Amino acid sequence: MSAALESNKRENCMVISFKGRLIEESQRKAMLHQMKELIVDPNDRFLIDMSEVEHMNSTGITLLVQVVNEIKQHKGRLVFTSVPKNVHELLDIIKLNAVLAIRPTVDEGIEYLN
Repeated sequence: MSAALESNKRENCMVISFKGRLIEESQRKAMLHQMKELIVDPNDRFLIDMSEVEHMNSTGITLLVQVVNEIKQHKGRLVFTSVPKNVHELLDIIKLNAVLAIRPTVDEGIEYLN
């Protein structure tokens, strides 16, 4: 499954679901473009649901860092939820989990943001 993202509003938060394999540069560019369009809306709370991410490599990590930077530039708040074990281990290895807000479930992520 190639990478995709879907979005919807829930309890004053923009919930964005990353799906598939975040491994190709063309996917990163397309998803970052979609994210930038969502960020310019008057939203300040973003939740990235990663429950359907199958695999991620350095391209996916680059996307996460770019998303974090974009949201911070717009004075927004961000939390990642439902991070699969293999992705969580990758974030742990590169110490990115120490700077990202991560919650186990979407509901806990929304609670964190509100």
